[in-house]
Amino acid sequence: MKKVKEANLFLLCRLFRKNIDVYYQKLKEINIMKIRYILTLIVAMASISVCSQKSKTQTMENKDLYIGMSIDEFKQIYPNLKSTKYQKTESFTRKETIYGIDGKWYYEFKNSKLKWFKFDNYISEINQQNFDKCLKATQEITANFIKKYGNPISTSGNQKFRDPFKDHHWGYEVKKTVWKANNVKIKVEFYFMGSKGEYNFIIKIDFHDKNYEY
Repeated sequence: MKKVKEANLFLLCRLFRKNIDVYYQKLKEINIMKIRYILTLIVAMASISVCSQKSKTQTMENKDLYIGMSIDEFKQIYPNLKSTKYQKTESFTRKETIYGIDGKWYYEFKNSKLKWFKFDNYISEINQQNFDKCLKATQEITANFIKKYGNPISTSGNQKFRDPFKDHHWGYEVKKTVWKANNVKIKVEFYFMGSKGEYNFIIKIDFHDKNYEY
């Protein structure tokens, strides 16, 4: 009788251990699934963040703007921008980062019609690194516009960095590209401005009427 009890106890212990092993295995599988789920969420959120950042910094806005549009149309696109008024002119500004370059867009309306708009940026720290940064951004913008507006009507510039503190100069045009498309004159320019010992790197994007002289 004693041996039977011991045998039954042994079987119960084995059954209990087996159930414990199954429980831990299931728990392990559940934890692995949770970890995979969490990792998937992290990767997805990171991807969304990167895409959002690219959209913010590299896709230049203004896609719905055109020379001659009404100020009411403009306010539907940018309803929260404040303006300054002078006689028949009303101007707006907004900040944007384009290919790593922080700058501002300027919009000028005359008689409630969009006369011109432009982006510009000034960098006063003159060195090779900032020169290369500005040149790369200008090249990216130019490539973007070639896809959108086709081949330019003119290109010019000297894309080599000249350190004005070692090789004195009065500034020069680094890269300028001009298009005429959809009755608009478009210019992308990286200019090394110099005057009286003061220097700046300037990137400009201009949209004017097709007959604009400059």
